[in-house]
Amino acid sequence: MKVKLKRDEVHLIYTTLFSLPLDVKFSKIFNCYVEMILASLKDLFTCIDTLKSNTEPSKEYLKFMEKRSILEKYYTTEVNGQIVIKEETREEFDRLYKELMDEYYEDVIEHDSFGSEVGNFLNEVIEVEIEKIPFKYFPENLSREFYQILNMLRKESDAEIVGKFK
Repeated sequence: MKVKLKRDEVHLIYTTLFSLPLDVKFSKIFNCYVEMILASLKDLFTCIDTLKSNTEPSKEYLKFMEKRSILEKYYTTEVNGQIVIKEETREEFDRLYKELMDEYYEDVIEHDSFGSEVGNFLNEVIEVEIEKIPFKYFPENLSREFYQILNMLRKESDAEIVGKFK
């Protein structure tokens, strides 16, 4: 069955199915569905996972973040839960921050644009071919978190399930 999902949801489903809790008893049929879904999503998951792991910040960007953190530590304060620049040091902060941005401008732009591209890619809705799981095979004692994720893989709609109990 073709299903429309965001690439990030595909990643979430795959990691969830791959790490189902060991303390829950699953039927052999449920396990079979899980194996079919994992097999059908494996290549896409690998691609997405590789992309996500390549989004690690560069060494230069990490240096920028470290220096910015130090700058903020000495020139900002918390007021009503908000971080604000201390008024008495605003001019010096602005000058130092501008120098920092000038020094690392290319690294910041590269990091932000790549992060934005990856975010757009992961949020794009795609069609994937997966076997949906009939509700009757869902384990009863799953955590709410696992259940919400597995619900994306449920064959029946909420109305169909409720209709069976009327």
